[in-house]
Amino acid sequence: MKILLIDGNHLAHRAFYAYQKNANLTNGCIFGSFSIIKNLFNLFDIDSAHIFWDVGGITFRHKLARKCVKSGFITSQYKVRQHGEDWEEVVRQMIILQENMHLINIRSLGVPGVEADDLIGSYIGKYDNGQNKFVVVSGDRDFFQLISKTVSFYFTGKKKLYTHEVFKDEFNIDPRFMIDVGALTGDSGDSIQGIKGIGPKTAIKLMNKYSDLKTIFKNKEELKSNKDLKKVYENENKIKIAYILKKIKKNLDFNFILDEYKGVSDPEKLKQFFNEFQFKSFLKNFDTEWLLLNKKV
Repeated sequence: MKILLIDGNHLAHRAFYAYQKNANLTNGCIFGSFSIIKNLFNLFDIDSAHIFWDVGGITFRHKLARKCVKSGFITSQYKVRQHGEDWEEVVRQMIILQENMHLINIRSLGVPGVEADDLIGSYIGKYDNGQNKFVVVSGDRDFFQLISKTVSFYFTGKKKLYTHEVFKDEFNIDPRFMIDVGALTGDSGDSIQGIKGIGPKTAIKLMNKYSDLKTIFKNKEELKSNKDLKKVYENENKIKIAYILKKIKKNLDFNFILDEYKGVSDPEKLKQFFNEFQFKSFLKNFDTEWLLLNKKV
């Protein structure tokens, strides 16, 4: 079974700025999200589809970061988003999306205090039996770490599908070690400070030589004599905390369901929804596009 797993918050933000801000379309976040999902179904041969949301609340990462601010390992701006004037409008439309994904039979899940990344990772952890195949859709590079023989990542930033082989060819590293790379280089988007003087190329070079951070930390004597490794040695605690913050959980247990996608179950309700928001192009091509979602694509 091939399973589509969508990062809902990223989808909504991408749709809003592409369709509402740039194309000046009213309710562009909703229109764009439905349009992108339809395109994803056309792009991939999907058997099951799910969308996951960040719905707020304090996560374990926030709690850990707060403890580490005084030590200087993490800045007080960890995961603090500077929302613009459009934020309330994005949230309004995002809530409508969350409440109406069922109209196209896509299961929607958000849990207060749990990030969508961890929900997606844990869904994979539960159903990755070697036979199921997963396609994760997001613009968040943190998902690189989930890529495996059974998990591909459609990176919307490049509109590119990264399989295990494609990723290794491009970055010269096994995807599972991208957590280690991120712990060394930091993440400016989440205000996680990296190790000064160690960029992605140096971090990847270290991983290719030592495999992972655990192996590096075991070689204490070598750490002291090598310039780059010395920086790692001097920042060991900071790096270990960054690793925990960057790692996507794969063992959370929620009411996940694995079922075959059966398409639009109530076309009339979907039509009413499109009418309510005056999505005329969706209605014009309803029978040839949206009702096709009733069939395996």
